[in-house]
Amino acid sequence: ILKTISLPIRILTLGIFSLVINMGMVWLIEILFPKDLEITGLLPLFLTTIIIWALNFFFGTYSPKKNI
Repeated sequence: ILKTISLPIRILTLGIFSLVINMGMVWLIEILFPKDLEITGLLPLFLTTIIIWALNFFFGTYSPKKNI
């Protein structure tokens, strides 16, 4: 839903704003589950987001596609 709402700003920033959305989601999960996840600082939050983006890209690109 957030990606649909933020589509105009994502187009203007050439997709970079998606990283901001993902950082916000990771930060929200950290707030909701403080015992399970602890990220201290902006750089670890950014690097966590980059790792999640890379894994999503890898599995999205190299996973077999199902024809429905």
